[in-house]
Amino acid sequence: MQILSPSSHFRKGKFAKELITRKGETYYDLGLRIEYIIRKYHDPNLESQAKVLGKDLLSSGDFTFVRIYESSYRLIYSSDSEKLVFQPDLRLGGLEIEPGHWAEDSQRDLLYRNSEGKLYFQISKEDADRVIAASAGIRKSYLPREAYQGFLYIVFQRKGQEVEVLETNLTPDTPLLPTTGPSSKFISDSKKGGLEMYSLLSESSKERKFFHRPTWEKIVDGPTELFLSFPRNSQVRELLLMMAALGVSFLVLFGGLLASSLFYSIRTEARFVEREDWLKLKLELLGLFSKVRDGNR
Repeated sequence: MQILSPSSHFRKGKFAKELITRKGETYYDLGLRIEYIIRKYHDPNLESQAKVLGKDLLSSGDFTFVRIYESSYRLIYSSDSEKLVFQPDLRLGGLEIEPGHWAEDSQRDLLYRNSEGKLYFQISKEDADRVIAASAGIRKSYLPREAYQGFLYIVFQRKGQEVEVLETNLTPDTPLLPTTGPSSKFISDSKKGGLEMYSLLSESSKERKFFHRPTWEKIVDGPTELFLSFPRNSQVRELLLMMAALGVSFLVLFGGLLASSLFYSIRTEARFVEREDWLKLKLELLGLFSKVRDGNR
């Protein structure tokens, strides 16, 4: 049963680690920009859509060049004269990039692997540094793809007494709490709204009663604070499921013991009957021998 499986907790830990780790990357915001453009396309892995995607990305940041490679490292779009069939560092150089992360290749260009892990984007490092410097201090309002395996998350960054939303996969009309009313909705982009949202999530992440499960789980890593909500049963339901699982296990064990005892009784009785029949046969043979012996006298 699912209640007895720790897989959801392993997925939660892995997902939270990936989110927090990404915050330490220099080009994190640039990766968000690429992801934002990717989600406009139904299937960016198609070569025809990759060309439109590449042109869209090229114009979004005044990049010198943009190259896109598919999962087999084959070039499917290039805005410049570079026409190498494969990306050499990925194909032959052993360069590995985790989904949603950046790496520098042997030519000192940057490679970004999208969050789904199916596309690689290559841009100039100088262009990337320029874009990051130009956007410093400007708050992003990016909303990534739908929740990963049912997870909902909001990432804050604390700056003194202020908090800033770094990333979330909630849409503006997604309820923060499973209740009705204005306080249950996603609060606005303003600083005041961010503080109110942070306070609401912090309050909802506290343990109160045994049968009350917090809606959000808070994970702190330095100035980065992650609020994570993932599909799971209520504690009452989990308790009932646990009791049901134990009940089923007990019935199976009891049934096994009963069957074993019954089988042992049947075998014992069968052996007794077999011995009784053998004893009768020996007595009959002895009687027959006695009659034969008496007849010969």
